[in-house]
This record gives sequence, structure tokens and C-alpha cells, in this order.
Amino acid sequence: MQIMADSDLDAAAKYLTNRPVAKDIIVSGGGAGERVVKLADILTAYPDLDALIKSAKTKAAPAADADEVWAKADDAKYAKIGGWLWGVAFSLVVSIIVNISAAMDSWAMLHDENMENAESMYPGLTNLCIFEFAVNIAFVLACIVVTYMFFRRKRITRVLVILLYVAAIATIVVDTVWANNLVGDSAALDMSEAVKSMILQVVVICYFAVSKRVKKTFVVD
Repeated sequence: MQIMADSDLDAAAKYLTNRPVAKDIIVSGGGAGERVVKLADILTAYPDLDALIKSAKTKAAPAADADEVWAKADDAKYAKIGGWLWGVAFSLVVSIIVNISAAMDSWAMLHDENMENAESMYPGLTNLCIFEFAVNIAFVLACIVVTYMFFRRKRITRVLVILLYVAAIATIVVDTVWANNLVGDSAALDMSEAVKSMILQVVVICYFAVSKRVKKTFVVD
């Protein structure tokens, strides 16, 4: 009999370890039956009992380290979209709809019959509308790409979301300053919504920059 597989060594070691007098039984010939025959075959194939047990213990899989177990459990916890990420996902989807609507409004304004009169009152209004239309279309496309990467849990999503929200803040600032220059009176512009939007975007940027969940969720190459 030849012991080749690790499982055979493990089984033999366990069997012999639980019966430290097994070798003496074989030598003295005491006892008979299937167990003694099995022991005799094992000792014939691997006569050095100490080496057998040592080899089996060496090849046996070590007990899982506690830190490793917790690490695997932690990875499993973050292996799907969860927590505040659902809020970001909702924001991305809503942004697609909002930017489509805003682009349609800009397009309608550009083709409004009163646009010439408005342009005469506020020179540069046409250019502002063109800018807003182009930016809204760009954000629609960007949000679609980021949303796809988001739900695929791509590693690059973290960077894309941060860049998207930085670009959104920059766009709000440019658009607000431009509109303010056209109107000529900052009091005439309602800045509250713009400020709220920028605050939320800064929160998302900070969340994606430092969140453990973000780092462990978006790991797909």
C-alpha cells in the first residue's frame, strides 16, 4: 500500500494520533481485525510513525486566521451597492432627467420668437443659452457613463464621480457669474438653489474621497 494523497496522510495521522499505542499493538501482534490490518498496511508503507504525523500536520491546512476571516466578511459586506451609495445612485439617475429637461428648455429659448428682443435687452443671452444647452447635453452623456460604471462597480467610478461633481460645481459658478453679468443686479438672481446644490456636491465629493465603503465597493477592473 502506498500513501500518495494528502487526504490519506491526514486520515492516517488522525487515526494514529488518537491511538498512541497503535505501533506497540502491531509489534506485539495483539488484537486482530480490520483496524489492525489497516494500521499494519499504513506502517508498512510509511514505517516512520513520527515522520508520518509530522508530514500530515505540515500538509494539513492551517486554521483560518481571525483577521483573515474578518477581512473576508468585510469584503462580502461591501461587495454590493449599499448605504449612502444608493443616494448617490439616485442622484445620478435624477441628474440625467434634469439635464435632459434643462437642455430642452435652453433649446426652446434659443428658438423662441422673442429671443431677438431678449438679446437686445441682455446682450450675450444667446451665447449663454448655447453654453447651457451644450453643458446639459455633456452632463447627460457623462451621467449615463458614470451611472453604468457605478452599477458595474468599476474601480474608476470613484474618480469619475469626483470629477463629475467638481465639473458640476464649476459649471454652476460659471453659469451664475455669467447670468449675473447679464442681469447686472445680483439681487435679482435667486442663489439659494445654486448654493444648496453646490453644498450637496461637496458632500458627495468628500464622501467618495474618504469613504471605506466606496473604496471597497468599487473594486472591479
